[in-house]
Amino acid sequence: MTTPEIIAAVWLQYGLAVQTVARIDRGSANLYKLHISGAAYILKEFQPKLRAADVLREVHVINFLRQSGLAVPEYVPCRNGEFYFTQGGRVVILQKFIPGQTREKGCGAEKELRDSARLLAQIVNALEHYPYDDLPPCDFSKFGAERLAKAKTAYADFMAAAQSDAAHGVEICRDLRDRMAMIDHVSDAGMFADLSALTVKRSHGDYSVMQLLYDGDEIAAVLDFVNAGEVPVAWELIRSYSYMDRTFNAARLAAYVKEYRRYADLNADDLRYMPYLYLTQLLGSTYGYKQYLQTGDAALLAFGRWRTEMCRVLMENAGEVAETLVRLA
Repeated sequence: MTTPEIIAAVWLQYGLAVQTVARIDRGSANLYKLHISGAAYILKEFQPKLRAADVLREVHVINFLRQSGLAVPEYVPCRNGEFYFTQGGRVVILQKFIPGQTREKGCGAEKELRDSARLLAQIVNALEHYPYDDLPPCDFSKFGAERLAKAKTAYADFMAAAQSDAAHGVEICRDLRDRMAMIDHVSDAGMFADLSALTVKRSHGDYSVMQLLYDGDEIAAVLDFVNAGEVPVAWELIRSYSYMDRTFNAARLAAYVKEYRRYADLNADDLRYMPYLYLTQLLGSTYGYKQYLQTGDAALLAFGRWRTEMCRVLMENAGEVAETLVRLA
């Protein structure tokens, strides 16, 4: 949206006169900081693939968590009582601005890790009492053999496309060959979690340090619940840890999980299968490479390569990680 379009839309939908508009470069949605009558707001224009029902679900989750005492954004209702409007085929929302700073991957010291694990447990516990039936069930296909087979086929296609990339083609092909070899090893060795044994709970669904807003070294709010739904909690735990710690370390992951378990339950199978669950999910996801080859966005390539390195670490250390975690049981 252009600045004139934002000013006109906010007046039409909310009856608020925008004084200034500033673009915020963060995440996949279009974000704008607005000043209105001396107060600050965030206007969020979601990507086209998100439907109004998805955004309304996020509104339900956030409003419920606010009532439960958790620090989350506060949506502003439109004149018609709805919490969103549509413009140009995109869903748009307005929320009150929360002062603070976002962080990137690998920024977590001991306190940050402990606070993150505790907050995730609080979210999971609160959502046990969520009154709506609009959260999607767990998508177990993310962790299965069929998805790995599809990903392997896609990687072969990506390698062919990467041949013409003079800048990064060689490293992309090396990464994709490694991914394909790891898929073969996982499939041959049967390195899959027993999905029926896992603790599945309603959760954030995309919980990581990049969804946390900090005021100094304290978490001011947790953001972006559009992916909220049922997930294996073990997956959300190890994934969020991997985004926060600078280097993957079995002992620090165990401390992260131990902090979570002070407030919410996990069973022995969650601990045993945790690294294998994350490994299969990462290997089956083409995100990063596919988008880079389509757009040339170097940040997407960097993200894909980071995930490949995480696969390598997990492939090499999954047994040690599982043993370290099981000792917590």
